[in-house]
Amino acid sequence: MKRRLVILPSLPLNIFSDYLDYNEEITLRVIRVRLEGAVSYVRRFKHIYGEIKCFIRHEGTVKLLSELLGIELRPSSEVYRFDEDDDIMVVTLKRPVRGVEVEKVSPEDVDVFFVFT
Repeated sequence: MKRRLVILPSLPLNIFSDYLDYNEEITLRVIRVRLEGAVSYVRRFKHIYGEIKCFIRHEGTVKLLSELLGIELRPSSEVYRFDEDDDIMVVTLKRPVRGVEVEKVSPEDVDVFFVFT
C-alpha cells in the first residue's frame, strides 16, 4: 500500500483520538523546514505517494502550494484523522490575522513542518 502525504494547516492533537486508546502514547518528531526544501522533497518523491491530500481551507495558501508543487490542490474543510500510513506536512501562515481572509500569500508568509511518528 502506498503512503499518503497529507497537508495540514496545523497539528491539533485530536487528530489522534481515533488512533490512540486512553493511556496510550505516541511520540512525534517535528522538523521545521524551509519552504523550498519541502517543495523539492514533494516534487522529487511524489511518485511514492498514492495520494497527496490537502486539508487546508485557506484559498491563498492552497493556491501558493499548488503553484509551487506543480499539482492541483483544492481547499478543503474536511476533518483529518491520523492514519499510520500518512506522512504529515503542516503549512501554516507565520502571522495569521484573526477575522481577515488573506487572499495573496507569498512564500515568505508560510512556515512548513514535517511531522513524523
